[in-house]
Amino acid sequence: MSTFLEFAGITRRFGKTPALNEVSLQVHKGEVFGLLGPSGCGKTTLLRIAGGFDHPDTGSVILKGQDITRLPPNKRPVNTVFQNYALFPHLSVAENIAFGLRMSGRPKTEISRKVEQMLTLIQMEAHARKRPTEISGGQRQRVAIARALVNQPEVLLLDEPLAALDLKLRQMMLMELNRIHDEVGTTFLFVTHDQGEAMGLCDRIAVMNNGRIEQIGTPLDIYSNPATSFVASFIGDTNFLVGHVTESDPPKGSICVKTNGFGIITITSPEMRTPGSRAHLGLRPERVRLSMEEPERMNDRVSSEGTLEEVIFLGSHSRYAVRVKDQRIWAVQMHDQTGDPLLFKRGSKAWASFFTMDLQIVKGEVEPPLQTSNP
Repeated sequence: MSTFLEFAGITRRFGKTPALNEVSLQVHKGEVFGLLGPSGCGKTTLLRIAGGFDHPDTGSVILKGQDITRLPPNKRPVNTVFQNYALFPHLSVAENIAFGLRMSGRPKTEISRKVEQMLTLIQMEAHARKRPTEISGGQRQRVAIARALVNQPEVLLLDEPLAALDLKLRQMMLMELNRIHDEVGTTFLFVTHDQGEAMGLCDRIAVMNNGRIEQIGTPLDIYSNPATSFVASFIGDTNFLVGHVTESDPPKGSICVKTNGFGIITITSPEMRTPGSRAHLGLRPERVRLSMEEPERMNDRVSSEGTLEEVIFLGSHSRYAVRVKDQRIWAVQMHDQTGDPLLFKRGSKAWASFFTMDLQIVKGEVEPPLQTSNP
């Protein structure tokens, strides 16, 4: 796919603080591209630069081959949906949607036709005459999206549009955004700190941290193959097994890592490490299996006995923390897999096992959010 929207070497500083540091990425036409990261990572600053509400110190914004870096917001074929929706309280739903068309001097017949199209798109024909205070939060969001789309922008910028909604409404609006995007085909640039929103809506995601991009990829790529320890811990939950390389075999593409809780583990890795160097192995909790008896020994399976320290019942599944020597590891298991959810009790012995193919070496030092020191 060809590049449609490009950020080339974007740097933005506020005083001595770099909000963005040499950020480069390309967005394809018609895709939903997510900017994901914690507060202060620079994602909203990048969105504001795309919309013309801020300008980079260095770097360029290219849209359809044209440099729009210094164009004011009203000269860009881009519209923004803000967190607070910014609807006019004294105007009706239909008047809010029509506002941009009226400001640009479009004929009344065209305005009426396009407003009707947008009301149908957001399924709010029956609410056309209501004021924003008379409709729900989810409905106000849909009106804000319709108002932004009615001018047929090349790119729709969405600045954490679901942040003010409760969980059930957010889940519903994710489906609505998917439906709207499928119908209009406009390129979406979606900013969020919520990994679930990004994974559920976006075609590709740029994970940001401290003004830099840690990784760009599809939700599946990023979840299954995190490039750094930050991505591994920010996207979903991850256990980190920290150890030292004891042996490296480049011809076979394998290394041996001595860990604290599970002994020496041999894994296949495209990245070779020298003996004696530190290694951080990432392991998703859903890849860990618990059992009351020692699992059958297999060459590619690692297992060790430990003590259950936490048992958290979550309805369809449970989360378990097991202490294996000085390593605390989490497991997530669906109840249809484990049978009785009360089988594992706090303080009881249990075997934790996983396959070596589920381990990955991750770059960077880790501060594992899921591990604690011995009590």
